[in-house]
Order: sequence, then C-alpha cells, then structure tokens
Amino acid sequence: MKRQSNTERIGKLFDEVKELAPAEIAKSAWFSTLKKDALRKNHGWKRRLEAYLQGLHNTKSLSSQKLAELCNSMAICSDDEMHWQEMVLVAVWILCVATVTIALRTYSIDGWFVLATGVLMTAVGAAWAYQRWKLDTDKSGWQRWYQPAGITFWAATWTAVALFISFFAGEVAQKSAIARFKSDSARFQADPNGFPMIREFARVNFGVDVVLGDAEDSWSTTALNLPGASSASMSSSQGYCLLSMYRSNVLRSFAPQDGENAALWIQGVMMHELGHCLDISRDLPQIGGHTVHTYSIAPVDASGVTDVQSYVAATRKSDTKLWREALADTLEIGFWRLAAPGEAADMTANLRRKRTASAETDDIHATMCWIDHAWKADKPASTKDLLAWADRQRATAACSTKAS
Repeated sequence: MKRQSNTERIGKLFDEVKELAPAEIAKSAWFSTLKKDALRKNHGWKRRLEAYLQGLHNTKSLSSQKLAELCNSMAICSDDEMHWQEMVLVAVWILCVATVTIALRTYSIDGWFVLATGVLMTAVGAAWAYQRWKLDTDKSGWQRWYQPAGITFWAATWTAVALFISFFAGEVAQKSAIARFKSDSARFQADPNGFPMIREFARVNFGVDVVLGDAEDSWSTTALNLPGASSASMSSSQGYCLLSMYRSNVLRSFAPQDGENAALWIQGVMMHELGHCLDISRDLPQIGGHTVHTYSIAPVDASGVTDVQSYVAATRKSDTKLWREALADTLEIGFWRLAAPGEAADMTANLRRKRTASAETDDIHATMCWIDHAWKADKPASTKDLLAWADRQRATAACSTKAS
C-alpha cells in the first residue's frame, strides 16, 4: 500500500470535513484559510479545526464515531513543524545572545554594539514569528499593520529581556567566579605548603620578593579562557615577582595523576613560574636604563637583540618561548629532586607525559628533551644553586628549539 504524503492526508481530511459542513462554511474564506494553514503546517490549525468539529458534534450534526475518525485522521497530519529557514533564524538569534553575553563580560565595548545586536535580534525574531504565524492580509487601513506591528513589538520586547538576562547572568556569574577565586586565594595564602612556601623560598634562596596577585591583579588571567591567560603565571615587576595563581584551576586543568602528591605538584608549578621570573628579570633594565641581557632569549634569537625594542620582538618568537619554558621545567625538576627525592621520579614522569600529550597543539611547551636531560643530570648542589644549575642544563642539553 502506497504511503500517503502529508499533503494527501490533509487533502483527504478536509474533503471529508467539507462534505459534512454546511455549504456556506465549506465555501467560506475561513475554511479555505484553515486548509492553507494546515498545508503550510502553520501553528494552531488543528486546534481551530477540532473546535469546529466539536461544535458540529454538539449540535448533533456529527456523530461521536465520525468525530473520533476525523480526529484520528487529523492526529496523523503534521502540525507546527519547524522548517530549515526557521531553524536558521533560531540559530542566528542564539548566536546573537551568546555573542552579546560574552562581549558584555570580556570586551571593552560601547552602546552601539549592544544596539546593533539588539536590532539584529529583533529583526531575526520578527522574521521567525512571521514564518510561524500567518498574517491576516485581508484587513484594510491601520488594521493591516496591527498584526506585524504587534509581532515586531514582542520581538523587540523579548530581545530586550534576553539582553537584560545576558547582562544580569553575566554579572552574577562574574561575581560568583571572583568570590570563588578569593576563597581559593585565601586558602592558598593560609596553607603553609602554598603561597607562604614560595614566598619564603624565593626570599631565602634568591633574595626575591614574591607577591600574590589579588582578584584585581589575577582573577581574569587565571579564570577566563582567553588568549594569554593561564591558571598560574608569574610576571617580573619592578623589584618583585607577581604570582597569579588559581590553585583549583591548576588542579582541574593540569592535575597530577590520581594518588600523586597534589601539594608537591603545586609547589612544582610555583617553582616553574618562579623560574620564569628569575630568568626574565635579570635581562631587563631598571627604569631609565637601556642595557638588556639575553639569558632568557634563545641563542638563535639573541644575536638580533640590541635594545629593549629588539628584546621584546625576540620574546614573541617561538624559539625564545620554548627556551624559557625549558628553563622553567628544568628548575621545577631540580626542585623536586632536592625537596622530595622519593617522589621526584613520578612527578617528572607525569610532567613529561603532560608535555608530550599537548605537544601537537602547544609546541612552546614541548620541553620533553630538556626534561629528560634534567632528570639524568647530577642534581643541584643546593636550593641556592637551583637557578645556576637550571641555566647549565638548559645550555648543555642536546636539544634545539623548534624554529632553529
């Protein structure tokens, strides 16, 4: 038996209804419009037809058995189906909401951006509504514009509601995230194995002050997934190193294997970041000075460094980025070998696995060659010798940067 199409099912249904309906109804514009809505799968046609059939039944013009048959025939017809054009419009509207939500949180924008997005969302919402509900074009004068004006008004209203929700949700999410960062930072500062450890270690061994960044300094760079952001970093400032650390995020995104010493792993991460600050700070001139050094610049890039401008240009090259990571990882391994010789092998192996796993997408952290060299080399003489030892291992390892 040939399967009927939706158009054929609707045609058969309306032919049956037409035979039962009074002649004036069967020939009316209402009946013709209802059939067109059914063929177009416009919203609500079944409800309107069912109400009419129920009226016929109430006036004894339609038997209960025939009413049931017609309702069954109507049930297998498609209704309120979303066409691909409508799905595209919905996707565009969602894209606009997502864009403005992210923009309100992460970009420095003016009102024109929000206004332009709102106008686009209103237009898209109205276009979607026009496809979902057939407009009554038989009216004249101002009534002809009443329905499209109403649809446009509600599209604009829901756009305003969506933008308000985006802004409000962004505010709540940001304040909540900052509160979680502050809580994590407070625990990190109170933990003897956390920030107090790196502050004392840097002061005693290298005469360097380490300051922990607060929410204004460090929340956005450790919590947001943005270019250049990281759950842990340390920058060289005038006279001190600024540590930006979100310990919970480190353990979520760069955690050791189950069962390994999380506190020791976090200390290793801090040593890695301290290595960056120590490596870079000795290159930079004091305010008003102009002489730069090239300890943290890859040998292949160092020959072109003559002043601050050329130094900064060299720091943006992949060779130098990898060169700097090599020292930081080497210093981290040296610390583990001195502080926890019983666990250093597992920690180093874990670090190497993580560097290998991300090497294809993150080549500036592909330090596996230096990690192997640092593990096989004689361990540092003491913690005070850690930077000099890391320098020697980086320089003597039979490793090369990717671009060289």
